Amino acid sequence: MVNERFNILRDRVKLALSCLRSTTVAAQSDKNTPTECSESCSVVSETSDNDPEPSPELEAQITYHLGTTLAKTKTLPEVTISAFTETDKKILSIAVLKQRTYTSTKIVICSSSDHIPYHYVVRPISSRSPTDPPFAVADTPCADLGVDGLLKGLNATLGTAYTLDADLSSLLKSFISEGDDFGTAYAHLRRRWYDNWNIRGDLNIHKNKDQEMRQKAVVGNQIVNPQVPPRRVWDLYSNRVVPHWIIPREHWSNIWAISHAWKDEEGRPEIWTPINGGEWPVPIPKDANLDLIRIEMLNLGAEYAWLDGLCLRRRGGLRDNLCEDEWKLDIRTVGNVYKTAKRVVCYFSGLGLPFRFNMDDFASPRSWFRRAWLLQQLNGSYIIGGDTVGGDSEQNLAILEEDVRTRFCKELSILVNLYRSPVFDVLRHMGGRVSTHAVDRVAGLAYLLQSRKIPEYYEVKSPEDAWSMLVDTMGERYRAQLLFLYPEPGEGHKRWGPSWKQVMTENLPSMDGIQLYDKVDRDDKDAADVYDGYCIEQGYIKGLDKEDPIGDSRSGTLTVEDLEGKNHLFKIIATHQHLIPEGSYTLIGSDPWL
Repeated sequence: MVNERFNILRDRVKLALSCLRSTTVAAQSDKNTPTECSESCSVVSETSDNDPEPSPELEAQITYHLGTTLAKTKTLPEVTISAFTETDKKILSIAVLKQRTYTSTKIVICSSSDHIPYHYVVRPISSRSPTDPPFAVADTPCADLGVDGLLKGLNATLGTAYTLDADLSSLLKSFISEGDDFGTAYAHLRRRWYDNWNIRGDLNIHKNKDQEMRQKAVVGNQIVNPQVPPRRVWDLYSNRVVPHWIIPREHWSNIWAISHAWKDEEGRPEIWTPINGGEWPVPIPKDANLDLIRIEMLNLGAEYAWLDGLCLRRRGGLRDNLCEDEWKLDIRTVGNVYKTAKRVVCYFSGLGLPFRFNMDDFASPRSWFRRAWLLQQLNGSYIIGGDTVGGDSEQNLAILEEDVRTRFCKELSILVNLYRSPVFDVLRHMGGRVSTHAVDRVAGLAYLLQSRKIPEYYEVKSPEDAWSMLVDTMGERYRAQLLFLYPEPGEGHKRWGPSWKQVMTENLPSMDGIQLYDKVDRDDKDAADVYDGYCIEQGYIKGLDKEDPIGDSRSGTLTVEDLEGKNHLFKIIATHQHLIPEGSYTLIGSDPWL
């Protein structure tokens, strides 16, 4: 006998499609006229006793595709969140214009129901039922909703009409048993709700792959996969910090990053927030608010964002025992977050604060332009956060004093291109920065110098030791620049390149007008530095043992004996003032590009 429930499902699909066709035609003819289903909606089930018995899987798929068809063809309601609905602050009191209000048909949910009409942010008031549970806001515990209420909330928010089956019920129960709220459940499900019937299995697969990737990324005390993505991101649509593995791979490139000047400790109290599940306290300036920052990021076009204090585990939380293990990977790979970010939003005046800048700010030890870790946080696609004029970055810069604006733009133009700059330019900029720990200035160079591995990081580690390890792992072309262009013998662990002390205290050479394409490789097995290039095993240098009185280039001679014992004299030039005593030397040459 034919399964009656299967016939009902099949009829519902036909009914939905016929209603959709008639509604679409009517809407095209008169968008302002309410439509009703045509006679074609009367679907008669045509079955016979010979029809096959449907499997549970087929039955589930029909239910799923019914919901998906309706969701993908209906117009989702317009969503509005504002400074008032999120924080109870008067909208006009918010100085940052993009933090005042956000309106879109994108499926963004409100954080709390404290300041909004019931269900306002999910759909028009007229369309809700008085019996609907309060599923519309992120803070609602899933336990308060129950399985039926959670499904109803997801259906209403995402525009579907799914019904419960065993798998879906089990999936939703898992959020209840974990003590999650609606925002967390929504964040996990929203990207797979339409196109993946096996959501739970898919999430488990990605979770296991993510754990395996992070375990393999660290070998000993080194990170061998510097391209590892962040452990967590801020899902702005749900206003929840979520594991990176819940994001489908095709959306990894949609992650934005937030860079900001840090206020002193008195100016950035730590707060507890449901955004990160109350896992650890988040430092934020007194006059800033995470919910307002979220509104600004949404207005800028972001869906996912990474914010250090919110996404990096901090001490003082519920599971401090995880800090050390996570930090081994997460702190050292922060540079990759900014390097690969779709956009970087920079709060030069402090996280979430209005953009204001004067000449004294450049010299402040808390200035964005002076902190060591921030040197790696600017890529070619940045936005000035804290907009108070309602314009783009250029319009925000226009409010600065002319001398401040000139210097500000000059600094930014240099930093934007720093990832492609010669090693000495990068080192020169780091030399002018300050840090909490001396070793931070070395650690902040790893991504800028394209390290194939990230050395270990300890706050008490010697900067000299950290620099030696960084030289071993940095990009081969940067190593060649150290070898061929630094004029003095190294005083640290390597004689062929400068020590960290020399980098920080000596005048570094310029590469203006020089093209150098050679590489100095590293043999990790033999712990050896390797260069494959031209070599004169012995030559006699004369005339470079005195400085030029005006600091100009100096001339000398090089005498080389050929295989037949005949001497050849060459004129040579030193563009630096380092003294080279007269005597015999082995010379290593670069490719003729120099």
